[in-house]
Amino acid sequence: LIWVYAVLDNEHWHVIVYNFDGEMLFIFNNMGLQKGQLRNPTSIAWLGDKLIVTDKYYKNISVFSPTEFGKNVLKANEEYFFGNWNASHESWLKVLELNANYDIAYVGIGKKYLMEKDYKNAVDYFRLGNNRIYYSDAYRGYRNELLKENFAIVMGVIVIVLSYIIYTEIKYVK
Repeated sequence: LIWVYAVLDNEHWHVIVYNFDGEMLFIFNNMGLQKGQLRNPTSIAWLGDKLIVTDKYYKNISVFSPTEFGKNVLKANEEYFFGNWNASHESWLKVLELNANYDIAYVGIGKKYLMEKDYKNAVDYFRLGNNRIYYSDAYRGYRNELLKENFAIVMGVIVIVLSYIIYTEIKYVK
């Protein structure tokens, strides 16, 4: 998978998966003695959408398969990476059905709207996703759209105010 990467946290023995933008998608594993838990993970590799992790302490290999939630997150990132924004959008909506508190899904939907230059919707989704950087980009675009739409009104008000100031100054001087 070239659109996501996984790393091992050797201090806490977690597996962390990031997308190509560096956003943490999910984190799993706690150190433990139960089946499927790792004690001293040493290497990691992708096999399709499965993660293979070797454990030095247990001297074994664990294969982790994504849940339905994980599959939708991976699919949404894959579609976005390849420019299929509508398909990515649909996958993010499925993710939100499974977990409405998943901020990255809101950011993913916001990115689709940003690419389509639908700044109003992008601003709303980036706010829900708590992403200040993309929010600022979308807000800048939204503000520019509002200024373009209302340029005549804004300039008319400025001209009227300047005319009034000039008129009062001339009247004061006389």
